[in-house]
Amino acid sequence: MIDFRYSRIVLLALLFSTSVFSQGEFLKKGTSGLSATSGYHYGEDYYDFNGKLGYSVKGVFDFGIGIAKEVNRQKVLDDDLNTLSLNPYIALNQHSKLAILSMNFSYRHDFISSDAFDILDIQARGDYYSAGSSIRLRIGESQSFFIQPSISADYVAGRAKAFNDAPVNAQPNVESIFSLSRSSIKNDSIYQEIPAGQTRSDFTQELILNFGVDFCFKASDRLILYLTPNFLWKKDDTRIGIKAGIVLPTPGMPKAKAYKNEQIIPAMPRQKVIYIDIENAMEKHFLIHMTNETPMKVGDSFYIVRADNQGSSNWMKIGLASVVKIQDNKVVLESDLYNENDRVTTRDKILFRY
Repeated sequence: MIDFRYSRIVLLALLFSTSVFSQGEFLKKGTSGLSATSGYHYGEDYYDFNGKLGYSVKGVFDFGIGIAKEVNRQKVLDDDLNTLSLNPYIALNQHSKLAILSMNFSYRHDFISSDAFDILDIQARGDYYSAGSSIRLRIGESQSFFIQPSISADYVAGRAKAFNDAPVNAQPNVESIFSLSRSSIKNDSIYQEIPAGQTRSDFTQELILNFGVDFCFKASDRLILYLTPNFLWKKDDTRIGIKAGIVLPTPGMPKAKAYKNEQIIPAMPRQKVIYIDIENAMEKHFLIHMTNETPMKVGDSFYIVRADNQGSSNWMKIGLASVVKIQDNKVVLESDLYNENDRVTTRDKILFRY
């Protein structure tokens, strides 16, 4: 079997466009979202432009498709080797407090072309399969920004084929004979002249590591922007790249959850409404002050409300808060929001009725 050195370059491109990416890794568990990303990767004899569109179901199951245009500067005759690739993929994500573990599986089909193929009278394509895992650590998180360093390992295996589908008794034209006489092709390349009706192929497999850092900006509750520089390492070779993208968290089902939670609160006469200011809001806990008009005890639950618009007098329910500790007139509550990607702020209030 002929050694196919170019397949390894195509293989590296495959890993760059499939590894360490899963839109669910930018979302919290329970939040769905649509994502779009584009990127550029560069090596000594290779570069590509690529893009992806994907969707995450509850931040746990992801699926999507990628497309890439790749150029390999390793010449066939005097021409570059070009590849247009389609890459459907799926991924499974496991979320913990600080880390996100992802398992990804993908298939890729390559349409390989070169101006030299007209002279050589050949066609080429490739088919590859990938399985891998990645881990991300979410650090430095605030209401508008977070960082995710990541590392992944991917195993890729596949086969590239070059074939001449001309009739066996076909005769080479004069132009082809003249072009080949003044050009050279390495004997160990699959893209050497192939007799009519014959096919050459080679199977390739690699284990590749990818390192990256996501810089993520939460522009709003419905938009996350990210920029990721990364580099890929394999034995005797490296590649560098950068990608940018957006993730659009989609609304969940707060009304259904609100209805469910409302059933937990026992019905009681309500004659007056007081909106209590929230202080010192943190990840899941916040502080309020109670008065003689707003008596509370540990275990009580209250609605958290938010103004529909800035300056509006209309309030909407965004979740529940339970009293977990009382000291003097200071009360600590724990939030349970309908949208798990949301967070309590000091602009929100507690709805107290009696």
